[in-house]
Amino acid sequence: MHSLESLLQKCTSLSRIKQLQAHLLVSGQFQSTNACTRLVELCAISPSGDLSFTTRVFHRILRPSTNDFNAILRGIAPSPPAPSLGTAPCCAAPAGSTRSLAPSP
Repeated sequence: MHSLESLLQKCTSLSRIKQLQAHLLVSGQFQSTNACTRLVELCAISPSGDLSFTTRVFHRILRPSTNDFNAILRGIAPSPPAPSLGTAPCCAAPAGSTRSLAPSP
């Protein structure tokens, strides 16, 4: 079994990132805090990542950590505006969560 770190190092393209996500889902490691956070960081921040795919991964996380939210925001920050993506996908807290990145009214 490969370590998560060695699998992450092999992710040099979006197709490899998707393979890693599939591996984590099938092996039951996807909801592991460390595995999820590392995958979201890789998707959002690396040159081979994709913000649209990142938001799909993010929405599969049952209890996103603060690090998951931060990785999404770091990925969005340097990106050119994308009307179809926006910041809405990461600003709505999951059901039952007490935290939200959305501004207070």
